[in-house]
Amino acid sequence: MATANFDLGIRITAASLSRQENSLRERRMRLERDKEKMDAEKRETEEAALKKIHESLLKRKSDIMLINENRNAVINMTIKQSLLK
Repeated sequence: MATANFDLGIRITAASLSRQENSLRERRMRLERDKEKMDAEKRETEEAALKKIHESLLKRKSDIMLINENRNAVINMTIKQSLLK
């Protein structure tokens, strides 16, 4: 039960990150489309915000991958130990 809940949590988090990445892509496309219409300050502010969001998403994605790798390593270690007994 605990592993099922853990897996569900990982999948929900991955889906959420995917939606956020899609939203970020849409914002980038809007920025590129509207870049000429924006004044420099507003454009720089939007670019900085997009960069910060992108870095945050990368960090969260790498954290999720690390958690999943650690989980798989623990499962493999447990299986190996049970086979040795």
